[in-house]
Amino acid sequence: MSSLSTDVEVRTGSLLIVARLSASLALKSILRTWSATLIGTPRLWAKAIETAGTRA
Repeated sequence: MSSLSTDVEVRTGSLLIVARLSASLALKSILRTWSATLIGTPRLWAKAIETAGTRA
């Protein structure tokens, strides 16, 4: 009976670790896309202003 409870504890522990890892990975990818958007947007605006300036 004790071996069964240890097995359950190990499984729950590994599940928690997997959940934490996937959560941190998801957070990292969200942060990456968010920062890329923040960095990329001013560049896009500058390009749009440049093209508008050359056309006008």
